[in-house]
Amino acid sequence: MSAPGSNLVGNFQRMDMGRRLLVIGAAVLAVAAIAWVGRWGAAPTYVTLYRDLDFKEAGDMAEHLRKSDIPYRLGGGGTEVMVPVSDVAAARVALAKEGLPASGKPGLELFDKPSWGMTDFTQRVTFQRALEGELSRTIGTIRGVDRAEVHLVMPVSSPLRRLERPASASVVLHLKPGAELSRETVQGVVYVVANSVEQLSAENVAVMDDAGKVLSVPATEGSAEAMSSRQMEVQRSVEQGLEEKVEDLLATVVGIGGARARVNAELDFNQVDRTTETYNPDGQVLQTEQRSEAGANGSPESQTIVSNAYQNSRQVEKSSNAVGNVKRLTVAVLVDSKSLDQLRAKSGVQLAQLEGLVRDAVGADSTRGDRVSVMAVPFGAVAATVSAGSVTPNAPKVDVMQVVERASRPAVSVVSIVAVLLVAMAGLRGMGSAKGASATPSSATAATEGANPALEGPARPRLPGDGNGGGNGELTADVVRAWLAET
Repeated sequence: MSAPGSNLVGNFQRMDMGRRLLVIGAAVLAVAAIAWVGRWGAAPTYVTLYRDLDFKEAGDMAEHLRKSDIPYRLGGGGTEVMVPVSDVAAARVALAKEGLPASGKPGLELFDKPSWGMTDFTQRVTFQRALEGELSRTIGTIRGVDRAEVHLVMPVSSPLRRLERPASASVVLHLKPGAELSRETVQGVVYVVANSVEQLSAENVAVMDDAGKVLSVPATEGSAEAMSSRQMEVQRSVEQGLEEKVEDLLATVVGIGGARARVNAELDFNQVDRTTETYNPDGQVLQTEQRSEAGANGSPESQTIVSNAYQNSRQVEKSSNAVGNVKRLTVAVLVDSKSLDQLRAKSGVQLAQLEGLVRDAVGADSTRGDRVSVMAVPFGAVAATVSAGSVTPNAPKVDVMQVVERASRPAVSVVSIVAVLLVAMAGLRGMGSAKGASATPSSATAATEGANPALEGPARPRLPGDGNGGGNGELTADVVRAWLAET
């Protein structure tokens, strides 16, 4: 039995020139396809190193990466630098060594160069630029902030004129994808800027995000904007405190997570100063005043004067009410019905008793119109909703397509190479089979004509006939099969 390789070589040698060229072309295409698939599978995956760069900074980064022999690509119209995922750390270290990225505006390094010949105006402008750059870098390190831009207005003070306009500042925050800043974080940005600039108050700092949403507006002390912002913070703080108090109380009864509470608190922010002055007619008192006077012209004689007067009792009281008093409370509580049924079966606790606990916990007063509602519902769908909505918005999002591409590259490469090899082998075998099939009819015809004596051996007995080739049924069937194959 001959080897498959020798059969393929023999079949290739028995082919005519057209078939040989076809087989050679198929082999070349198979090799090219294998090489392309292997190169595609081994190609690195590029990820974004820095984005939203200006063209000069992107060009500097590309130049330093080229000198460091780190492959890179430019995207986003030239404002984005991408490197292979395996070279991210090396690229960051190489660029940081060169002071890139420059993080927007320059900072106090502006004063590293000699300042000979600089005028007072030039020094003042340079200091303002340096201060803006340092504040931008500091704010850019806050969690959720990609970068920040700070603009300062610092009026020139002069002893010959009164300072008509105080210092002011505006901050533009570029947030990371999916990030949201809380009110406390925005207030912290305001305080950082206000405490870093001389004669700048927090009321004169405006903060805006890159979407054009105003996060903090300049407001004078006691203005409607400042008071409304502070009032919202106080109201939300009161509501959250009452909600936590109710949920913690019910957790000891129905279990952790067995109750959800929401509180709406109406607070009174009107500040009223009262002065009360009262008189008591029945509380008259007798006051006796006695004084001595010397005689006229230095006479040693003196006289004593006694005066009696009646004065009503007078009382003055001054009081001012506290700001943020509770005017009305509305409390809504949901309790897990399954936990409540188990609690009712064990200790006989009813829903009305839980409502009384909630009312006492929040200090509800029916005289001022407080309302407390407690309802038992199954928590199956509620728990699923809460768990689905508990994803942190600041968490980094996973690029599913990028992960699938990374995982599929090796598998697709292997499958493609195997498929190309199988197709090439099947093509060569098919051509060999076709050559053998084309040779079978001629052999059968020769046997019919008596030119092949091997068919007349003892393994193939002749049938009795007329001697003209019609007595062998198997040979006749082979001939017919060969004719059908040719057809």
